[in-house]
Amino acid sequence: LIGTYQHPKIDRNEAFCLIGEYDASRARYILTQMNRYDFRQCLFQLKVGIGINSIQFIIAIIEGLTLLF
Repeated sequence: LIGTYQHPKIDRNEAFCLIGEYDASRARYILTQMNRYDFRQCLFQLKVGIGINSIQFIIAIIEGLTLLF
């Protein structure tokens, strides 16, 4: 499940996170407010974030291997 979270500097309508564990109140909030938020954009941002982190990890491995050889 994906839902919003409180962040001191980001508007609640723009801040999203993954729910890592079961939280009944957050799940209920998501299900009742689903139509108010852009979950498609949230998933896109999540995929971009994972992609960027993966690329950085691969670059770090390549740099490490070049230092060994």
